[in-house]
Amino acid sequence: SVDLIFTLQENILVSDVVIEGNTVIPSSELTPFVSSLKGLPQNLNEINKSIEQINDYYHQKGYILETISSVDDNSNGILTIVINEGIINKITFSGNEKTKQYVIERNTITREGEVYNEENLKKDLVKIYATQIFDKVDREIKPSEENKGTYDVNVIVKEKVSNNVAVGGGIDSGIGVFGSVAIHENNFRGAGQKLSLSG
Repeated sequence: SVDLIFTLQENILVSDVVIEGNTVIPSSELTPFVSSLKGLPQNLNEINKSIEQINDYYHQKGYILETISSVDDNSNGILTIVINEGIINKITFSGNEKTKQYVIERNTITREGEVYNEENLKKDLVKIYATQIFDKVDREIKPSEENKGTYDVNVIVKEKVSNNVAVGGGIDSGIGVFGSVAIHENNFRGAGQKLSLSG
């Protein structure tokens, strides 16, 4: 007869979990998602569950570009989770052929260098649309080619026809023939100002 002996070696015990890269959400709010990993052998399924919980938490708060960039361990059993929160590299504007760029910028609170937040940008888009000089306001997000790991945001607008002219006339028994003209400009000189003239 032959005896088969299997020698097993468990994964290294997780002594601690360190979270790095988080700036908009404190570690105290993220620690509960990884606390169950400590004191047990590394388990890929459980680590993935913790990562999903961290991602969901970020996304619920509007940080939809957040990702886990790496998960590393060392011989001491310390597990390091590195977060990429989704930094905005640059913000550009397109579609504003007549409207000055500062008219759009003054209605936005989202800034370059910040962590992208979908809820904040939606508020910006609503404020831009509320100027009533655009038919459509949207946004496009893509990874930056200049700075790896960051994103470029493009605010896309479609301008309304900003001016209209109304001409009228008639015959009055008292004053005779008369005419009238009214001009309304909703985006005077591209500055988002309203101008009305009539005579």
